[in-house]
This record gives sequence, C-alpha cells and structure tokens, in this order.
Amino acid sequence: MTLTAILIISLAIPAGAALLSQSQAENQARGFLKQLDQGQNSESWQAMSDLFQTFNNQDHWQTRQQAIRTSYSSLLSRELKNVSYRTTFNLSPDGEYVIVQFRSSYQNKAESIETVVLDCSSGPECSIREYVIQ
Repeated sequence: MTLTAILIISLAIPAGAALLSQSQAENQARGFLKQLDQGQNSESWQAMSDLFQTFNNQDHWQTRQQAIRTSYSSLLSRELKNVSYRTTFNLSPDGEYVIVQFRSSYQNKAESIETVVLDCSSGPECSIREYVIQ
C-alpha cells in the first residue's frame, strides 16, 4: 500500500472513531441490542449518551422498548449490514460517531433494519447516541 493510499484511508475515518475498530463497534452495538432483547431497559437507558437522555424521558424510553419487543416477539436473526464513521449526526454537535446497522428478523417482523449510533467523541468508551428500528 502506498503512502498516499494510507493517508487517504486515514483521512476518511474520524480521529476519535478510528480508535474503535469495526469489530469493536459491532460488539458494543450487539451488547446494547442484547440488553434490549433481554428486556433490560433500565440498563440500556444507562448506556445512552447524556444528549440522548436530555432529549428523551426514561419512562417513555422503557415503555417504548417494551412495547416494540412485545409486538415483534422473539429475535430470530441479526446480521451486520454496515459500519460507517461520521463527524456529524442529526441534532448533535460535531464529534465522532459510528453508525452500526443490522438486518434483523423477529417472529412478528420478518425484516427490519436496526441502527445503533455510537458517540465516540470522548474516546473509545462510546455511549449510545441513538437507536432506531425500522
């Protein structure tokens, strides 16, 4: 690999996020999703970033997650779709974000995309900035 190629690759990944490899990002996102799958909504709330907690209510978060998991029923499969790095994210200050997406299938929801956004602005100990299931 040439020096130019290494430089281009290193510029494509935000500095703080580069501390978190794709497999580390996937593992952290899977750990968070496992909490949701197991109904550990209190614990999942604690994993959320301060900014997320400012925008959301803990009781609403827990009720919503419980309703989603109850209606979708049991997880059948979850496969990594994509990991991407960004320096911006909606309603957030510029920083270091890792977006991890999974293709998931539940007993009552055959196809869904789960997106976990990690906020790594403070280093490799990332918090969850956002979680969306579509």
